[in-house]
Order: sequence, then structure tokens, then C-alpha cells
Amino acid sequence: MNRSNILWLVIGMLAVTTVLLGYQFYQSQQRQGVEISIGEGGVSIQER
Repeated sequence: MNRSNILWLVIGMLAVTTVLLGYQFYQSQQRQGVEISIGEGGVSIQER
């Protein structure tokens, strides 16, 4: 492997790590509980 390939490998690994950590943070910020919606179809209750 030459130096350029190693650089791209490191950049790729950092990008994947950033995406995974961002997704994990997003999931942890989602509210848990019950969602109640009122629309044309009536009342909808969903557990989150």
C-alpha cells in the first residue's frame, strides 16, 4: 500500500465512524412514550 491509499483508508474509516456515532446519538435523542395524532381518519395512538 502506498501513502495515498492509507490516507483514503483513514478518511473512509473516519467517515464511517462519524456516521455511526451520529446515528447512535440521533437514536438516543428520540423520545420514548406515546404519540397521539388527530387527523381525518380519527384518533391515532402509537407507542414509541
